[in-house]
Amino acid sequence: MTQVTEHKLPLGVRASFGPLPPLAGKFRGPAIVLGRADGWVDELDAAFALTEHEAPVFAVNGHVEDHYPGCVFEHEVSIHCQGFPKRDERRADVTYHAEKPLCNCPEADVFWPIPGMGAGSSAMLAVFIALNMGYAPVYIAGVQLSLYEVMDVGNGQKLMHDYRFYRDGWTSTQHELKGRVFSMGKPGDFLFDLLGGA
Repeated sequence: MTQVTEHKLPLGVRASFGPLPPLAGKFRGPAIVLGRADGWVDELDAAFALTEHEAPVFAVNGHVEDHYPGCVFEHEVSIHCQGFPKRDERRADVTYHAEKPLCNCPEADVFWPIPGMGAGSSAMLAVFIALNMGYAPVYIAGVQLSLYEVMDVGNGQKLMHDYRFYRDGWTSTQHELKGRVFSMGKPGDFLFDLLGGA
């Protein structure tokens, strides 16, 4: 049985399967977590204005081709880290964060042994990484988690995606997030209603 390690960090998840990486607790100031829900460009612009363009951006699943066209961010976070590009195929100034050990995801730069993140989506993992690095407040842009989303998967096929499982993860950790994490969305959006707006 793996032992859970307690950490005396001021923000975010305080329990971990093993020691946190050297980046933990070393940073200050606001950060932005960016997803690709409708309106992400406007929400990112609003978050940049709020933080006076000083906040680092944690891009969620940015390794997906054309996910954020024309944008380069400081951090890349994904639960699906096996899809990270090989080191010789990517920019050297982007840090790739994973929740899986580096032996299982060798293309990642940093392993965050935070338990239970699978329930809350890659965006929730990005929020907890930013908090554990010491950033606060964290502004979430482009993450709505509508109950259902219809995605075009090509060749005229559509896929219905159910976000209830992800919503449960966010709801179960809201006590760790409230007052530290804010949505750039609008009233009626799940995360706005759960955590509050900026």
